[in-house]
Amino acid sequence: MEQHRQILIAGTGKLAEALLAQLHRIPGLELFLWGRNSAAVNRLKDTYSIQSMGLDVKEKMPVLLCVSDNAIAEVAAVFKEKASLMVHFSGSMSIDVLPDSLAEKAVCWPIQTFGNPLAITWNKIPLCTETKGHKAEAFMDWVCTTLGGPHISLSEEKRRALHLAAIVLNNFTNHLMHLSKSYCEVQQIPFEQLLPLLQQTITQLNHADPYKVQTGPARRNDQHTIQKHLDMLQNEAELSEIYRLFSQQITNRYTS
Repeated sequence: MEQHRQILIAGTGKLAEALLAQLHRIPGLELFLWGRNSAAVNRLKDTYSIQSMGLDVKEKMPVLLCVSDNAIAEVAAVFKEKASLMVHFSGSMSIDVLPDSLAEKAVCWPIQTFGNPLAITWNKIPLCTETKGHKAEAFMDWVCTTLGGPHISLSEEKRRALHLAAIVLNNFTNHLMHLSKSYCEVQQIPFEQLLPLLQQTITQLNHADPYKVQTGPARRNDQHTIQKHLDMLQNEAELSEIYRLFSQQITNRYTS
């Protein structure tokens, strides 16, 4: 497998730093960093002992676009003449958002949240890839092998579907935890006592179907308990709405 010698990372956010933290350890790999936030560029440059640059790169090299979805097309246009190939990291954006003039391009979506880039363990993160061009395919093979995690090649349609499922699983669950924590604070009860329950729920999904391990009053169609809870939530409009909706859906699923 070809050893890549130069890579340009465009962006200075959490994903960019997580990649820099991993890639800067590779012997012989020269990293370049570009970003609009000069303070962030200088911090990352000093932290990871990498090159910073404007737009004066002289040799073509792979460009990794670690920017927000709505900035991909704009930043890609900036580097289209300087890239040997280009990669974006969005779960929902098409590979065709990258310039038409580029024959070699790829998508690499890490199925993970990047709240703390220094806590990322790449060899445990699934990577979802899509490529156009033989060089891009070989480069993504190298990236996936270098980062060390499991990877899967999916079409744009399937990747977008998986991204939607990830939103429901991760972002919506986090919102539920926020609502639960806020409720506990109002009631002056210890939210942290619920964390082992959440951890066990997640752990059991490694070997069990979520449908088969559903518990609770809605699963039992215990309308008496459900109504008592709704009465308790009269002053919690958001939580009450979600409790009513989820309870109805769960009851319908297990009694139909």
